[in-house]
Amino acid sequence: MEETIDGIDAASIDRVIPLLNTTKMIAGTSPSYDAMSGAIIWSDEYPTCEEPSDIDAVHEVLRPLWWHRTQQILGKPSVRYQRLWDHASQRCPNWAGFAPQRCVPDLKLAELHRARAEAFIRDFDRLVD
Repeated sequence: MEETIDGIDAASIDRVIPLLNTTKMIAGTSPSYDAMSGAIIWSDEYPTCEEPSDIDAVHEVLRPLWWHRTQQILGKPSVRYQRLWDHASQRCPNWAGFAPQRCVPDLKLAELHRARAEAFIRDFDRLVD
């Protein structure tokens, strides 16, 4: 049986950790909304993938990290991906997504999340109607 952390394949995590450590927080980068994770993200958190096969592994690891962090931003901490969060924060502390100002409750970011999530649902509903 394959080893996992919070349901995420450990081999994918090990593959992505060095990539996340290469990211640097860029001042002035604006947050956006990732519908696949339902999370607030910043573009400087996404590492450069030299190998096309790394892209799926990066998404598999980043989406739960983004979701977990967004719960912190919303003031609704969750244990759902806590083990993954702890594991990644110990092994890739330089990831731009772990910047302290991005990991705390923030009313402005919470409002951005609410507005973008509602807009996504509205747009999606129009597509499927």
